[in-house]
Amino acid sequence: MAAPGWSWGRPSLGPWRETPVGGRFHGLTSTPFQRPTLPFANVYASYEKVVDPVAETHKVTFDDCLESTENQVVVVEDGQAVAKPADPTCEGYAFVGWFSDTELTQEWDFSTPVTEDMTLWAKWEKNADAVDPGEDVETPSTPSEDDSTDATDETEDVVPNTGDASIAVSGIALVGAALAGAGALLKRRR
Repeated sequence: MAAPGWSWGRPSLGPWRETPVGGRFHGLTSTPFQRPTLPFANVYASYEKVVDPVAETHKVTFDDCLESTENQVVVVEDGQAVAKPADPTCEGYAFVGWFSDTELTQEWDFSTPVTEDMTLWAKWEKNADAVDPGEDVETPSTPSEDDSTDATDETEDVVPNTGDASIAVSGIALVGAALAGAGALLKRRR
């Protein structure tokens, strides 16, 4: 005959089989931290916490090469394709497409999966019928190798140089001399 709560070596179904939210049934124990040892011992359900894996994401920066606009940054899950944004506009220029290199020779295929942080640059061609614009009209710039770093990268915190180190050394020497003089004066009084 099987022990209460057990049926042929397997636990009988009971309220302990209800798995808590975020957990997975791990087994039965006679104490909260051990395996069952006695057939008539108190039996506890043991659960392990299930953690959903966090999907890895990447930042795709769309640099339209226009000084007056802010670059668009899109977050994409690893292995997913990035959605093509609306084509930018610039007076006197025609938008050609988005390119993955600073030389603007490799046009980006928007069905390609994204596997790392990246920047895509806009390529522009001057309209043949465009009149030479005045000084107020913006012209697209050409990306450089310096622009190839992701615009969303965090920059290092750098402490600016604000003075000459000899001033600090002189100040410390003056404080040290004053303390030595005060110590000598106090020692004489004793």
